[in-house]
Amino acid sequence: MSTSRAALGALAVLVAAGCMQRGRERYVMVRSRPDPWPTRVVVVDRDGSQMLGLEVERAEGGRLVEVRLHDGRHLWVRASAVHAETLGAGELVAMRWNGETAMRIARIVERQGDVLVVEMIDARGGGRAIVSLADVVARVAQAPAGTQSTPQETPPPPPVDVARQVSWPQGDAWAPATLTSCGASLRVAYADGATEEVRPSDLSELRLAVGERVGAFSGSYSFPARVEAIQGTVARVRFEDGSDQWLEIVQVRWVERASRTSEPTARPRWLDGACRQAGQSADGPRVLARRWIVRSAGAITECSGGRAVVVGRDGGRSEVAASSVSLLAPQVGDAARVRWRGSAVYQASVDRVDGAQLGIRWEDGSNDTAALDTVVSHLVPARRSDPPRAPPACGGPPLAGGQPTRIIQDFPGN
Repeated sequence: MSTSRAALGALAVLVAAGCMQRGRERYVMVRSRPDPWPTRVVVVDRDGSQMLGLEVERAEGGRLVEVRLHDGRHLWVRASAVHAETLGAGELVAMRWNGETAMRIARIVERQGDVLVVEMIDARGGGRAIVSLADVVARVAQAPAGTQSTPQETPPPPPVDVARQVSWPQGDAWAPATLTSCGASLRVAYADGATEEVRPSDLSELRLAVGERVGAFSGSYSFPARVEAIQGTVARVRFEDGSDQWLEIVQVRWVERASRTSEPTARPRWLDGACRQAGQSADGPRVLARRWIVRSAGAITECSGGRAVVVGRDGGRSEVAASSVSLLAPQVGDAARVRWRGSAVYQASVDRVDGAQLGIRWEDGSNDTAALDTVVSHLVPARRSDPPRAPPACGGPPLAGGQPTRIIQDFPGN
């Protein structure tokens, strides 16, 4: 079905008018402030993805750019990561649609100014629609010049071999918690409402050290960062895109530390003072609790002499003890870091496991599905007892040619 240029032009006027009104509501702070730099739509390279937003201001001689992304986040990024927006026909985009929380994936069919004709191509159904540029959150893929392939022409991705998806220990993840009781057992409550019993060795004082890797919220999602400075109860963290922010230590999402072996009944001296305060007030003493065991995900390539060579999702190769490698098998309720649409990595909880497909819930509350081979790391509850599993390929048939299985599922169009 073709869209006449006259009809498109008329719709463009109507949609653009509505978009301008929505733009004034959404970006009133940006447009009302005096700004020597023009406010323009730009594309920001961040965590391997290309996000759309408004350029607000430049600083440090133009080396840093303040950008308000279309998903609501507000960032300072390097000028080299900011480019003029040039979306055109044939490109894949992720966009908000009709008030839905989850993203829709669409291919641009035609464009006039800030009005786009798009073809929906995700699992929730096809159909054409006319949308505003303000609805587009990210560029997903760039189609080859001169081609406009349809979803039917795109070959399906190869199946995921569940038996070759593995994980191996990376460290522990600690989360801020409130110590609620110190009776026959210790109990903590986390910010998300979950509670559990812990051992003394699973608790630590709520402190950070410069250089530690943490997760910090930026908008509705948490991203990995490094601690750069600490002043009392607040810390400055730097994200992987170079931006930084100050936050209260109690507001970090998680703190990653190397695994440690300690006597389960050992009771550190500081814990006695914390226990005297437990239950005496609504807030209670704050602590760090070892909540997850972090396991990197990837593929196994070879085993020899009790050692295994594994390849992570980023392509890095590591040699680990073969006995520490197990099948990647998230369970309902587990946490996982998942690569979204071949771009950035976000944290999610597992709601459903169906073979090589996972039903997940992102941190902003939206639901989605993800292939098992898009899981970058698996966060196993620290106190869950898993039955031992034989590591794949170790003791089984060798991999053909010693090559790892595909470790990142390509999205159609890449």
